[in-house]
Amino acid sequence: MKAAGFARKSQNRVGLAMRLRRRVTKLRVGVGRAFYSAGVAVLGVGTVLVSAVAVYSIVHSSYFRLQAVEVRGTERITGTQVMRMAGLAKRPTIFDIPIQRIEAALARNPWVDEVLARRKFPDRLIVDVKERSPRAIVHMGDLRYVDREGVVFKRVARGEKMNFPVLTGLKSDEAISPEGRELLARALELVELWEAESRFGQEQLSEIHIERGRGFSVITRTDGTEIQFGLDNFPLKMETLTKLLDRLEEQQMHARHIDLSFRNLAVVRSAAPVESMDTVGL
Repeated sequence: MKAAGFARKSQNRVGLAMRLRRRVTKLRVGVGRAFYSAGVAVLGVGTVLVSAVAVYSIVHSSYFRLQAVEVRGTERITGTQVMRMAGLAKRPTIFDIPIQRIEAALARNPWVDEVLARRKFPDRLIVDVKERSPRAIVHMGDLRYVDREGVVFKRVARGEKMNFPVLTGLKSDEAISPEGRELLARALELVELWEAESRFGQEQLSEIHIERGRGFSVITRTDGTEIQFGLDNFPLKMETLTKLLDRLEEQQMHARHIDLSFRNLAVVRSAAPVESMDTVGL
């Protein structure tokens, strides 16, 4: 009996020792895994920090420092002005250039129609500008430039070019309305036709008067002759005018007023000492 009891106690001690050994092994494995995970985490954070420092060093490197601003499409805006508009007191890196701010600032310039700014690596800023081109001057209380599309875009400043046809007859609020823009565009169509005719040219065009309901009148520069074109059919009426002037020259007549508003008919008021009015069929 004593021998059997001793054997059971020995077996129990062996079993307890094996269980303790397994627990110690599991604990070691768990601790090892924890240390491994912590090491990986520390290594990952370190890698991120190193990468961030490397990127920062590259982005702010003098290699990417802005060296030149190239402005294309305009003679009125310089690279220095672009820098000032963008609020760039010092030369930034090319990554720090505020592209949208530059475009918005330039778009507020009345001479600028469209603008596109872009980076050119490693150290340049390219600004492409589509500039408005004056085609005439519209009198609307003051003098303002109007472009080919009939858009009134800028007050004429002292010292700026004035050798453009003058468009009159519209009030300030009318000139900037959609209807006024359409009238200005049609007046500019007449300007194009007039200047394309070798007999006339820009030198002979002083003013185009716009009158709602009646149409458009050209006033010549040299003798102040008024030519009424009506509302439409400008190309046909320009042909009619050239033929009519040939006939007037043959008759040694000088017209003070010509009305082409009627179809196939021209009304001419001569500039003779005693004014006379003739109707000429064409």
